[in-house]
Amino acid sequence: ANAYDKAIELQPKLGEPYINRAKLYLNDKKLDEAYKLLITASRNDPSNYIAPILAADILAKQEKYEDAIAMYEKMLARNPDVHAAANNMADIISNQFYDNSQMMEKARLVAERFISSSNPLLLDTLAWVYYRQGKVQQALTIIQRAMAVKTELPAGVYYHYGKILYDVGSKDAAKAELQKAVDSKEEFEGKKDAEKLLKLI
Repeated sequence: ANAYDKAIELQPKLGEPYINRAKLYLNDKKLDEAYKLLITASRNDPSNYIAPILAADILAKQEKYEDAIAMYEKMLARNPDVHAAANNMADIISNQFYDNSQMMEKARLVAERFISSSNPLLLDTLAWVYYRQGKVQQALTIIQRAMAVKTELPAGVYYHYGKILYDVGSKDAAKAELQKAVDSKEEFEGKKDAEKLLKLI
């Protein structure tokens, strides 16, 4: 911490020391202190996009979802190619504002950049946006591409796949995916829903 503080003092226009110092605050669960440093980093080093992404993530953890979305939008207006900002923004909207058609359309517009991606996490985000809009078949097509990548995925992806399979009537396949999600030690958005669905199948 002392070394990063010294580096900030010596090079106040460089974002990296602020980010590393903020990560130490995050390890200590000091979100407000980390957030302030990251905002300073964003201001002093505008070309660094890691600092505002981490700052927006803190806002989301604090359930300040609209503030986080606004920060992502500002980032994308300045640099449309920051996929992490687009992904996180669409993820927040599809989980927190899925009953708001205007917000969901905003999520779709920002997430459709992933339609040709081979990254399963980006494809999952797009699939979930489609699902939340009621486009279940489109969601299934996209998430099946994500699942075709032979790698271990976060529990939330298995939940999304299971939920979509359940809605198209593939209940046995849905059960297997939902079980994977629930058996994971990870916490994920929708865990209670996954457990509830498993009881219904």
